[in-house]
Amino acid sequence: MTIADNVCDKLAAGISNRSAAQEICGDINANFTNNATNTTNIATNVTNIATNVTNIATNVTNIATNVTAIALNTAVKDKIKGGAFGVTFVVGAPHTSLVNVAMQLTDETGADCAEVCAVDIILFADAAGISVSATTLDSIAIGVDGLLLQIVANQMYRCTSEADGDIDIDFTDATSTDTLYVGVILPSGKIAISGAVTFTA
Repeated sequence: MTIADNVCDKLAAGISNRSAAQEICGDINANFTNNATNTTNIATNVTNIATNVTNIATNVTNIATNVTAIALNTAVKDKIKGGAFGVTFVVGAPHTSLVNVAMQLTDETGADCAEVCAVDIILFADAAGISVSATTLDSIAIGVDGLLLQIVANQMYRCTSEADGDIDIDFTDATSTDTLYVGVILPSGKIAISGAVTFTA
């Protein structure tokens, strides 16, 4: 027997109108039930608030971690800022003897480099950069822009650009119908590969 039942029994004993007493008792029982439900709801809300507080703390930690990562990335970017991050190619049309390949080095924002930059160049036999070219060219020389230093004849060279990031190279071969591809090794280690350099002798 609940407390509400005890109260109802005592209240009914002192009231001559039995139905009125029962109605009052019903109201008391309903109030006790509602109070119990409210207590449960309050406990649930407290638990939810605690969970939300934990989630907020986790989010604050994640935000702090992200802020740290952003600051680190900015610092690293500032340290490696400058130099060649990319290259665009303009390859001359197939020719019987001479094909020019112009290269514009670009910085980390994609803009043209505004300084002298150095890159290594490999001549590949395929567009994927898997095999080194076996073509023996008549000559490889700077057309107008940049400087060229041979490392391995017909295969690998070191180039420096003009102050605006331009390099252009004349590839000459009057006796073959070979095709090769110019691969620029960027400071990141990535290789940018040109379109086909094709001779039609």
